[in-house]
Amino acid sequence: MRAIWGLPVLGMLAVLAASAGAQGQSADHVAAVKAAMDAAPVRASATNGCPAVEGEFLGWPAGKVRRCQYKRGDLEGVLYVLDVAPETMATWIESICAEKLPDLASCFSRTLTCANETSGMSFPVSGFAIEQRGGAGFRNFLFRNGMLIGGPHNAVSTQIPLEEQEKLAKAPEAGLAATFPIPTGSTRFWRTMPYNLAARVMGMDIPPQINTPERRLKWLETARAEMIDALGKPSNRLLDAWVTAHPLTITLGACPDESDP
Repeated sequence: MRAIWGLPVLGMLAVLAASAGAQGQSADHVAAVKAAMDAAPVRASATNGCPAVEGEFLGWPAGKVRRCQYKRGDLEGVLYVLDVAPETMATWIESICAEKLPDLASCFSRTLTCANETSGMSFPVSGFAIEQRGGAGFRNFLFRNGMLIGGPHNAVSTQIPLEEQEKLAKAPEAGLAATFPIPTGSTRFWRTMPYNLAARVMGMDIPPQINTPERRLKWLETARAEMIDALGKPSNRLLDAWVTAHPLTITLGACPDESDP
Protein backbone atom coordinates (compact mmCIF):
# COMPACT_ATOMS: atom_id res chain seq x y z
CA MET A 1 0.00 0.00 0.00
CA ARG A 2 3.02 2.28 -0.03
CA ALA A 3 5.16 3.40 -2.93
CA ILE A 4 8.71 2.10 -2.54
CA TRP A 5 10.57 3.40 -5.54
CA GLY A 6 9.01 6.87 -5.92
CA LEU A 7 8.52 6.25 -9.65
CA PRO A 8 6.81 9.10 -11.58
CA VAL A 9 3.70 7.54 -13.09
CA LEU A 10 1.76 10.40 -14.69
CA GLY A 11 2.64 9.32 -18.21
CA MET A 12 1.88 5.71 -17.43
CA LEU A 13 -1.46 6.54 -15.85
CA ALA A 14 -2.47 8.48 -18.95
CA VAL A 15 -1.97 5.36 -21.01
CA LEU A 16 -3.78 3.25 -18.44
CA ALA A 17 -6.76 5.58 -18.38
CA ALA A 18 -7.28 5.00 -22.06
CA SER A 19 -7.31 1.24 -21.59
CA ALA A 20 -9.26 0.91 -18.35
CA GLY A 21 -12.31 -1.23 -18.85
CA ALA A 22 -11.09 -2.49 -22.21
CA GLN A 23 -9.76 -5.83 -21.12
CA GLY A 24 -9.67 -7.13 -24.67
CA GLN A 25 -7.53 -4.32 -26.05
CA SER A 26 -4.25 -6.14 -25.72
CA ALA A 27 -2.31 -3.51 -27.68
CA ASP A 28 -3.26 -0.83 -25.14
CA HIS A 29 -2.28 -3.09 -22.30
CA VAL A 30 1.09 -3.89 -23.84
CA ALA A 31 1.72 -0.19 -24.38
CA ALA A 32 0.88 0.54 -20.75
CA VAL A 33 3.24 -2.15 -19.48
CA LYS A 34 6.03 -1.01 -21.79
CA ALA A 35 5.64 2.61 -20.64
CA ALA A 36 5.93 1.51 -17.01
CA MET A 37 8.94 -0.70 -17.70
CA ASP A 38 10.72 2.01 -19.68
CA ALA A 39 10.38 4.34 -16.69
CA ALA A 40 11.58 1.75 -14.17
CA PRO A 41 14.11 3.45 -11.86
CA VAL A 42 16.79 0.77 -12.28
CA ARG A 43 16.62 0.89 -16.07
CA ALA A 44 16.16 4.66 -16.27
CA SER A 45 19.15 5.38 -14.02
CA ALA A 46 21.44 2.68 -15.44
CA THR A 47 24.91 3.78 -16.41
CA ASN A 48 25.78 0.67 -18.42
CA GLY A 49 22.66 0.09 -20.53
CA CYS A 50 21.72 -3.08 -18.59
CA PRO A 51 23.29 -5.62 -20.96
CA ALA A 52 22.01 -9.19 -21.07
CA VAL A 53 24.03 -11.75 -19.11
CA GLU A 54 25.61 -14.35 -21.34
CA GLY A 55 24.74 -17.91 -20.41
CA GLU A 56 22.77 -19.22 -17.45
CA PHE A 57 22.86 -17.10 -14.31
CA LEU A 58 22.17 -18.63 -10.88
CA GLY A 59 19.68 -21.08 -12.37
CA TRP A 60 17.97 -18.51 -14.61
CA PRO A 61 17.97 -19.21 -18.38
CA ALA A 62 20.45 -17.59 -20.73
CA GLY A 63 19.27 -14.32 -22.19
CA LYS A 64 16.65 -13.70 -19.48
CA VAL A 65 18.75 -11.72 -16.99
CA ARG A 66 20.24 -8.25 -17.39
CA ARG A 67 22.99 -6.70 -15.30
CA CYS A 68 22.21 -3.12 -14.37
CA GLN A 69 24.82 -0.85 -12.85
CA TYR A 70 22.99 2.28 -11.82
CA LYS A 71 22.90 5.31 -9.55
CA ARG A 72 20.14 6.61 -7.33
CA GLY A 73 20.96 9.68 -5.31
CA ASP A 74 24.55 9.36 -4.10
CA LEU A 75 24.51 5.56 -4.16
CA GLU A 76 25.68 3.27 -6.94
CA GLY A 77 24.32 -0.25 -7.20
CA VAL A 78 24.59 -3.50 -9.11
CA LEU A 79 21.34 -5.36 -9.67
CA TYR A 80 20.59 -8.31 -11.92
CA VAL A 81 16.99 -8.08 -13.14
CA LEU A 82 14.70 -10.44 -15.01
CA ASP A 83 13.98 -9.45 -18.60
CA VAL A 84 10.22 -9.84 -19.02
CA ALA A 85 8.63 -8.85 -22.32
CA PRO A 86 5.78 -6.30 -21.97
CA GLU A 87 3.56 -8.64 -23.97
CA THR A 88 4.17 -11.39 -21.44
CA MET A 89 3.30 -9.30 -18.39
CA ALA A 90 0.24 -7.85 -20.13
CA THR A 91 -1.01 -11.36 -20.83
CA TRP A 92 -0.41 -12.46 -17.23
CA ILE A 93 -2.54 -9.58 -15.94
CA GLU A 94 -5.25 -10.01 -18.54
CA SER A 95 -5.49 -13.71 -17.71
CA ILE A 96 -6.00 -13.36 -13.98
CA CYS A 97 -8.30 -10.33 -14.30
CA ALA A 98 -10.54 -12.29 -16.69
CA GLU A 99 -10.60 -15.24 -14.30
CA LYS A 100 -10.91 -13.59 -10.90
CA LEU A 101 -12.22 -10.04 -11.38
CA PRO A 102 -14.01 -10.00 -14.75
CA ASP A 103 -16.44 -7.26 -13.67
CA LEU A 104 -13.77 -4.90 -12.37
CA ALA A 105 -13.05 -2.45 -15.18
CA SER A 106 -9.95 -1.14 -13.43
CA CYS A 107 -8.41 -4.57 -12.75
CA PHE A 108 -5.66 -4.30 -15.35
CA SER A 109 -4.66 -0.74 -14.46
CA ARG A 110 -4.80 -1.43 -10.72
CA THR A 111 -2.71 -4.59 -10.97
CA LEU A 112 -0.11 -2.82 -13.10
CA THR A 113 -0.02 0.17 -10.74
CA CYS A 114 0.58 -2.21 -7.82
CA ALA A 115 3.49 -3.80 -9.68
CA ASN A 116 4.92 -0.31 -10.08
CA GLU A 117 4.42 0.66 -6.44
CA THR A 118 5.72 -2.63 -5.10
CA SER A 119 8.72 -3.25 -7.32
CA GLY A 120 9.40 -0.22 -9.48
CA MET A 121 8.59 -2.55 -12.41
CA SER A 122 11.74 -4.62 -11.81
CA PHE A 123 12.06 -8.22 -10.72
CA PRO A 124 15.38 -8.33 -8.84
CA VAL A 125 17.05 -11.65 -9.61
CA SER A 126 20.05 -10.82 -7.44
CA GLY A 127 21.95 -7.85 -6.09
CA PHE A 128 21.15 -4.54 -4.45
CA ALA A 129 18.04 -2.49 -5.00
CA ILE A 130 18.50 1.12 -3.98
CA GLU A 131 15.16 2.29 -2.61
CA GLN A 132 13.49 5.03 -0.61
CA ARG A 133 11.21 3.88 2.18
CA GLY A 134 9.13 5.82 4.64
CA GLY A 135 10.32 9.20 3.42
CA ALA A 136 13.96 8.43 4.23
CA GLY A 137 16.85 8.82 1.81
CA PHE A 138 18.11 6.12 -0.53
CA ARG A 139 19.19 2.86 1.09
CA ASN A 140 20.59 -0.49 -0.03
CA PHE A 141 18.51 -3.66 0.03
CA LEU A 142 19.81 -7.09 -0.97
CA PHE A 143 17.46 -9.19 -3.12
CA ARG A 144 17.44 -12.72 -4.50
CA ASN A 145 14.74 -14.26 -6.71
CA GLY A 146 12.42 -11.33 -6.18
CA MET A 147 12.54 -11.24 -2.39
CA LEU A 148 14.34 -9.20 0.25
CA ILE A 149 17.27 -10.88 1.98
CA GLY A 150 18.35 -9.70 5.43
CA GLY A 151 22.05 -9.11 6.01
CA PRO A 152 24.76 -6.73 7.21
CA HIS A 153 24.07 -4.27 4.40
CA ASN A 154 20.30 -4.25 4.69
CA ALA A 155 18.91 -0.70 4.75
CA VAL A 156 22.31 0.99 5.06
CA SER A 157 22.52 4.43 3.50
CA THR A 158 26.24 4.42 2.71
CA GLN A 159 27.91 3.21 -0.46
CA ILE A 160 28.64 -0.51 -0.62
CA PRO A 161 31.76 -1.27 -2.69
CA LEU A 162 30.75 -2.62 -6.08
CA GLU A 163 33.01 -5.64 -5.70
CA GLU A 164 31.19 -6.54 -2.46
CA GLN A 165 27.86 -6.14 -4.22
CA GLU A 166 28.98 -8.45 -7.02
CA LYS A 167 30.21 -11.02 -4.52
CA LEU A 168 26.86 -11.15 -2.73
CA ALA A 169 24.91 -11.01 -5.99
CA LYS A 170 26.71 -14.14 -7.21
CA ALA A 171 26.76 -16.00 -3.90
CA PRO A 172 25.17 -19.48 -4.00
CA GLU A 173 21.59 -19.56 -2.80
CA ALA A 174 22.31 -22.27 -0.25
CA GLY A 175 24.89 -19.99 1.36
CA LEU A 176 22.53 -17.03 1.47
CA ALA A 177 19.73 -19.17 2.92
CA ALA A 178 22.04 -20.56 5.58
CA THR A 179 23.49 -17.19 6.55
CA PHE A 180 20.77 -14.55 6.23
CA PRO A 181 17.08 -14.36 7.13
CA ILE A 182 14.32 -13.64 4.64
CA PRO A 183 12.25 -11.08 6.56
CA THR A 184 8.85 -11.62 4.93
CA GLY A 185 9.18 -14.08 2.04
CA SER A 186 7.07 -11.88 -0.24
CA THR A 187 8.25 -11.98 -3.83
CA ARG A 188 7.93 -9.38 -6.55
CA PHE A 189 6.68 -8.12 -9.02
CA TRP A 190 3.83 -8.03 -6.52
CA ARG A 191 3.92 -9.16 -2.88
CA THR A 192 3.13 -12.85 -3.10
CA MET A 193 3.62 -14.74 0.15
CA PRO A 194 4.41 -18.46 0.34
CA TYR A 195 1.03 -19.21 1.87
CA ASN A 196 -0.69 -17.32 -0.99
CA LEU A 197 0.82 -19.71 -3.51
CA ALA A 198 0.15 -22.74 -1.30
CA ALA A 199 -3.53 -21.79 -1.14
CA ARG A 200 -3.69 -21.26 -4.90
CA VAL A 201 -1.87 -24.46 -5.89
CA MET A 202 -3.20 -27.20 -3.68
CA GLY A 203 -0.79 -30.00 -2.81
CA MET A 204 2.29 -27.97 -3.69
CA ASP A 205 5.28 -28.47 -1.38
CA ILE A 206 5.69 -24.94 0.00
CA PRO A 207 7.12 -24.23 3.46
CA PRO A 208 4.51 -22.64 5.76
CA GLN A 209 7.17 -20.41 7.34
CA ILE A 210 10.54 -19.19 6.05
CA ASN A 211 12.33 -19.68 9.35
CA THR A 212 15.07 -22.26 8.68
CA PRO A 213 17.86 -22.49 6.09
CA GLU A 214 16.10 -25.43 4.43
CA ARG A 215 12.79 -23.60 4.19
CA ARG A 216 14.42 -20.40 2.96
CA LEU A 217 16.25 -22.29 0.24
CA LYS A 218 13.07 -24.11 -0.76
CA TRP A 219 11.14 -20.88 -1.18
CA LEU A 220 13.97 -19.21 -3.10
CA GLU A 221 14.05 -22.16 -5.49
CA THR A 222 10.26 -22.22 -5.79
CA ALA A 223 10.02 -18.52 -6.62
CA ARG A 224 12.66 -18.90 -9.33
CA ALA A 225 10.99 -21.97 -10.82
CA GLU A 226 7.58 -20.26 -10.88
CA MET A 227 8.90 -17.17 -12.67
CA ILE A 228 10.86 -19.20 -15.22
CA ASP A 229 7.78 -21.31 -15.93
CA ALA A 230 5.58 -18.23 -16.32
CA LEU A 231 7.87 -16.66 -18.93
CA GLY A 232 6.58 -19.21 -21.44
CA LYS A 233 2.93 -19.20 -20.39
CA PRO A 234 -0.08 -16.85 -20.54
CA SER A 235 -0.44 -16.93 -16.75
CA ASN A 236 1.82 -16.45 -13.75
CA ARG A 237 0.92 -18.45 -10.65
CA LEU A 238 2.68 -15.99 -8.35
CA LEU A 239 0.49 -13.19 -9.71
CA ASP A 240 -2.58 -15.44 -9.71
CA ALA A 241 -1.99 -16.27 -6.04
CA TRP A 242 -1.62 -12.59 -5.13
CA VAL A 243 -4.85 -11.54 -6.86
CA THR A 244 -6.73 -14.56 -5.50
CA ALA A 245 -5.66 -13.65 -1.96
CA HIS A 246 -6.67 -9.97 -2.18
CA PRO A 247 -9.72 -9.45 -4.43
CA LEU A 248 -11.46 -7.03 -2.06
CA THR A 249 -8.43 -4.79 -1.53
CA ILE A 250 -7.75 -4.66 -5.26
CA THR A 251 -11.42 -3.92 -5.97
CA LEU A 252 -11.29 -1.04 -3.49
CA GLY A 253 -8.36 0.45 -5.43
CA ALA A 254 -5.52 -0.26 -2.99
CA CYS A 255 -2.34 -2.31 -3.32
CA PRO A 256 -2.21 -5.22 -0.86
CA ASP A 257 0.97 -5.80 1.11
CA GLU A 258 2.18 -8.45 3.54
CA SER A 259 -0.15 -7.19 6.30
CA ASP A 260 -3.27 -7.38 4.15
CA PRO A 261 -5.57 -10.25 5.19
